[in-house]
Amino acid sequence: MVKAVVSGGEIRPLEPLPADWREGQPLQVEKADDSETPVEEIMMLAALARQHKLTVLTTDRGFEAVAGLAVENWVNPTGQA
Repeated sequence: MVKAVVSGGEIRPLEPLPADWREGQPLQVEKADDSETPVEEIMMLAALARQHKLTVLTTDRGFEAVAGLAVENWVNPTGQA
């Protein structure tokens, strides 16, 4: 599932879209569970990590869309299946 935020009345993805998605393709969008970390906190973490040249350890691909941010997959650090 692609994570996204509403910004300026539009839905903006926070990560790369799957390669098989095409322009104009219908999608089903649902509101995220409120118990998840707020996007503002995630973006603040990303900004601080980039500013201080830190590596973000993550278990998903949520930070890949942030340019200039060093990211390492905590579960699979080598990226191999």
